[in-house]
Amino acid sequence: MNIEDLEKINTVIETGSINKAAEKLYVSQPALSRIIRKAEDEYNIILFDRTQGKKIVLTEDGERFFKMSKEILLLHDNFVLQTQLNQSRRENTILFGSATQQAILYMSNMLSWFYINEPKYRLETKGGRSSELHREVLNRELDVAYLNVTRFNSELHYEKLERMHSFFYLSSNSPILEKTRDTDSGDITKVHVQDLKDEHFVVNKKGTASRDIFDQLCSKYDLNPIFVEEENMYQRMKLADSGVGTYFLTAGQVDRIAFAKGGISHYVVLDEKEDIESWRYLICRKGFENTEKYQIIRRCLIDLKDTCL
Repeated sequence: MNIEDLEKINTVIETGSINKAAEKLYVSQPALSRIIRKAEDEYNIILFDRTQGKKIVLTEDGERFFKMSKEILLLHDNFVLQTQLNQSRRENTILFGSATQQAILYMSNMLSWFYINEPKYRLETKGGRSSELHREVLNRELDVAYLNVTRFNSELHYEKLERMHSFFYLSSNSPILEKTRDTDSGDITKVHVQDLKDEHFVVNKKGTASRDIFDQLCSKYDLNPIFVEEENMYQRMKLADSGVGTYFLTAGQVDRIAFAKGGISHYVVLDEKEDIESWRYLICRKGFENTEKYQIIRRCLIDLKDTCL
């Protein structure tokens, strides 16, 4: 038995006649009779009381079968409708992810950009940990993500979009704070590795891009700093404010502008000549970079970056 057979048997029952059902369905009477026999053999029941001649009269088993078939067909119709709606939604939806910090900076502007420039598409956004979003792109749970990564997967496509730099949100008792207060440039103070040798640090957990960069800096300059790990970015900032240590983070030019808007006195940036090169990438599964959806996301991010700069 399949859905098509159920629909045909129900048509026989509802029209009250094999002849009428055959005309309505544009099939032969023998074909309908074979479908009825097939159902009866499969369930070992009799659907119709054949002593009534040509009149369609359901047996007790036939009544139960009819009730069951109507419920199944209703569920099937609902399933088909939901599937069609979901398919339409998938075709016109872009699933985009970015790390929490970028989500705060970009998401509202991205939604506005889509409303103005690509109204036929619906943007669904997700913020979270870079490692988790990276994995969700790989597992097809996200179409594309905008992330700072230092570890790469051969199944994914990576496009460099924004150079990252090493920043430090200074501890409340850091001696470098005096340097930031003395600057008249209105820009973020530049520091050297030597300036940070006596700092304690608050860093992200291992496996994250910012932690990888921090570890590379320590290795490159033979540093052995005291540091504590904290997974939550807001908690890292609170720990810096309470004097536990300077919060190390990697950020791009757009983030830097956000720092300035919020007050730059707590931030310093490592001299680019001493920094570890890292990038924020637009990431998708290989092949997706050739799609219209990818190109739209790419254009959106470049437009917003240019607007901010």
